[in-house]
Amino acid sequence: MDIFLVEDPELNFFPQLGIPIHGIIGKDFFEDFVVEVNYFKRFIRFYEHDEYPNKRRKRYNISELRILSDKPYFGVSIKNQDKVLNLNLLLDTGMSDALWLVQDDKLQKPSKKFYDYLGRSITGNVFGDRAKVNELDINSFKFSNIITAFPDSTSTRIPNVKNKFRNGVIGGEILKRFNCLIDYKNKEFGLKKNSNFSTKFSYNVSGLELYYDGYSIFKDYKEAKAASPEKVIFVSRIGVIYKPTVKILNVRKDSPAYRVGLQKDDIIVSINKNSSHNYDLAELNYIINDFEKGKTIRLKVERQGKEIVYEFAPKDIL
Repeated sequence: MDIFLVEDPELNFFPQLGIPIHGIIGKDFFEDFVVEVNYFKRFIRFYEHDEYPNKRRKRYNISELRILSDKPYFGVSIKNQDKVLNLNLLLDTGMSDALWLVQDDKLQKPSKKFYDYLGRSITGNVFGDRAKVNELDINSFKFSNIITAFPDSTSTRIPNVKNKFRNGVIGGEILKRFNCLIDYKNKEFGLKKNSNFSTKFSYNVSGLELYYDGYSIFKDYKEAKAASPEKVIFVSRIGVIYKPTVKILNVRKDSPAYRVGLQKDDIIVSINKNSSHNYDLAELNYIINDFEKGKTIRLKVERQGKEIVYEFAPKDIL
C-alpha cells in the first residue's frame, strides 16, 4: 500500500513508543524515490531517481537489495556457535531490536539465553528468547556479541519474521549505526558509518517494560531570582502541568526489578529522586537499562494510592 492509516485503537503504538504513530509509509511510495535515512541527525530525505547525485551514492558501501513479495531483504553473514551462516533478512526500519532470527535446522539458539517480552506487532505482543550472536557481517561492516531475539513459535507465524525467502529481520539497533541509502528501483542498499557505530548493544537489564497510560496532573515548581542594588528577591511559583502517566507494563520473572517487588500497573512517580514527568519514555527506558557495575536505580511508585520506594541494580545476564 502507498500509506497504511491506523484507525483501530488496538493498534495504537503511542503508549509503548512514547510518540504518536499515525500510519506506515509503504513500498509503493518508497519505490518512487531514492531514500536516505540519517539516524544520527534524525532526518529522512526523498530524491527523484533522475535527480539523485551520483557523488552522494559513492559515499555509501552498496550491496544488493532484493525485492520479493513486495518486501526488501538482503544477505548478511553471522557466526553463531562456531558456525558461519549466510542469512537473508528483512529490512525493517521500524523495529527497535538489532536482529530477530528464526531457529531452524541450521540456526540454533545459543545456550545462554533468557525468555523476554520482545515487543508488539500489528498482530499482538511478541515473546521469545534473547541471546548473543558471536559475529555479524553486513556490507563488510563487522559487529561482535550482538543482542539477538529468537521469537517463539507462535510469533514466527507473523509474515514479516519468517518465510521461504528469509531467516528473520534486521532492525534499528543495527541500522541506527549507519546513514542508510535505500533504492528500490535500482535494488541497492547502502551503508555509511555514523557516530553511533561503536555504541554498545543494549537490552532490558532491569526487567521492566514501561508504557504511557492516560495523563496526570503534576505540580510545576519554579523559582526565579531578581536582584537590585538594595536587595535580592526570590520569587516562587507553583503551577500544574498535564503529562502522560508512566506505568509498568510487564516485569520479567526473576529480573532485578521482579526480585525487589515491583509489579505490573505500578505508576512511576520518580526515578533517582527526579520526577518521572521530567523525562520522555525513551529517556526513562535508557536510564533503567543503562548497565554499569555498581549502578543502582531508585524508583518511587504509586500502588493503590500508596507511594513505595524500591531500589535495585540492573544486571547483565548475557
